[in-house]
Amino acid sequence: MESLDIRLIIVQGIGFILLYFLLKKFLFSRIIDLIKAREEEIRGVYAKSEQDRDEASKLKSQYESRMTEIEAEAHKKIQEAVLEAKKMSENIISNTREQAEKIKEKATREIEQEKKNAVAVIKKDAINLSMIAAEKIIKESINKNTAEKMVDNAIKDIEKIS
Repeated sequence: MESLDIRLIIVQGIGFILLYFLLKKFLFSRIIDLIKAREEEIRGVYAKSEQDRDEASKLKSQYESRMTEIEAEAHKKIQEAVLEAKKMSENIISNTREQAEKIKEKATREIEQEKKNAVAVIKKDAINLSMIAAEKIIKESINKNTAEKMVDNAIKDIEKIS
């Protein structure tokens, strides 16, 4: 076996210690600073993420409450439109009934007037027929049987006209 060289071990130990102090002074502090900066960045991202999540939650609840309001408002407007349509249909039906009643009354008045006119014409015709019958009776010698027959015929003619 070879013997260990103490000087070599001491030189290597001193070199290691010097390397350690140099790395600690120049490299480790920078690495630690980088690690701390990265840690702060990650914390910031997590905080921002949490803040965004809270804001999204608030926006969602505002959206849902607004949607509920809009639905209620739409339902209210629909109900108002239905009531307005019912009122309009009732008005239309009422106006139509009034117009139908007026037309019916006018037709009834016209029928009554036509009936009166027809009765007047019938009376006039009856008078004319009576005058004609009386004239015939007078022209013919007034024979009792002939006169009765003519009066009966005039009455029958009047009944036919009525």
